[in-house]
Amino acid sequence: MKRSLVGIAVLVVALGVAGSAMAGSSKQKTYAPKDCSKAVVEPSRIVFACADFGTYISKLHWGHWGGSKARGSGSFAEKDCTPSCAGGQVKTYHADIRLRKVRTSKCGGRRVRLFHQARLSFPGKKPPDAGHFKKTRIFCNK
Repeated sequence: MKRSLVGIAVLVVALGVAGSAMAGSSKQKTYAPKDCSKAVVEPSRIVFACADFGTYISKLHWGHWGGSKARGSGSFAEKDCTPSCAGGQVKTYHADIRLRKVRTSKCGGRRVRLFHQARLSFPGKKPPDAGHFKKTRIFCNK
């Protein structure tokens, strides 16, 4: 009796370990577009103005990444376009970022689970158009 109880206990533990391993392997990674053209997990930079790289967040540090949400902070940079966008200076601001809206999309030549929305907040000094980045679309050139 004692031996069969030990055998059952070992079997239950083994099944639990196997089940955990299987559940972990079925999780899909969630990506974000780095530099408008490559899907990566926890990118160090996300560009919002892909035509001229005039608006982006870099030096990203992620506190949470996965599933349907991501949260981090970094350095938001934006051209001030004074006297023109070609001759303007880049100004930087500390920003917190949250990513949402996961959909399967093509990015960098492959189909992946990709974040499509960024929400930025600025705990200190804010850029003149900070309101535009409360909820903004992020995308990947196919």
